[in-house]
Amino acid sequence: MRLALLVCVLVVASSSASLARADAYAWGGHLGRVSVGVSLSGFNDGAGTDGWRLENARWFATWAVRANEVLPAGVRLEITSDEASEELVARLVSAQSTETLPLAVDRAFPGDLDAVLPRLAARFGRSVPPEPPAAPLYTVQVLAAAHPEHADALARRIDRSLSGGSDDFFFEACLPCATRTAHVLAPDARGIRRVVVGVHADRASARRALRGIRDAGLDGYVRAL
Repeated sequence: MRLALLVCVLVVASSSASLARADAYAWGGHLGRVSVGVSLSGFNDGAGTDGWRLENARWFATWAVRANEVLPAGVRLEITSDEASEELVARLVSAQSTETLPLAVDRAFPGDLDAVLPRLAARFGRSVPPEPPAAPLYTVQVLAAAHPEHADALARRIDRSLSGGSDDFFFEACLPCATRTAHVLAPDARGIRRVVVGVHADRASARRALRGIRDAGLDGYVRAL
């Protein structure tokens, strides 16, 4: 599903390029009955050049959990950006109908969709759920290095081995930049930089990603972020 969502966003961004806007930033994800796919033209201060950022993935996971709590059974929330205007379009989709939900947000970076929750809750006569503790996220650690140049070289090698990417629940990309598959996390207290692949909302998804990594001739293990 993530790949289909990203393809949709890439198409929107490519169409925007015809309007003489050189670059674009795309982000989105899916969790439960909530999916988001947004594309913003312009370089946007380099957003997305290094792929997903952990703080943005954590925000999306927490936000999507709250949005899922508001939605009645059988209803999905789909948020995309309009191809021409880049204004957000939210749709409530069920087996019986599709309804457009008015939003108070025109363009959105991760974090900006917090304003959508009150409108979503009001639509269904519910209260906005309190913010839960930070949602657990998982990744596959492949390698680790003490020096930044070594970690970066390892990440580039992994990128070449995993040209198909990973099935992340959240993504960020700079278009038409080449978004990296492997990430180098910030150094820990000992200065070790961990090279990881993927960001997942549950261990089962991370384990499936690990199988694909092993099929590519690499190895690793699932760890919490």
